[in-house]
Amino acid sequence: MNKVALAVFVVLLYYLASRYLRMWTLKQGVKKSYNSDINTVLNGEQFKVKGRFDE
Repeated sequence: MNKVALAVFVVLLYYLASRYLRMWTLKQGVKKSYNSDINTVLNGEQFKVKGRFDE
């Protein structure tokens, strides 16, 4: 597998994982974090959302 395909795969995997985590937190009733994620994306600051999962 070449590096470009690997990079695309990793990004896609991260995107799906973040979507799944948001859906899961919403189902758990943690709507506050879900809404803040949406607002962060709407403000064009998607990369700050990443830091929440790095901890």
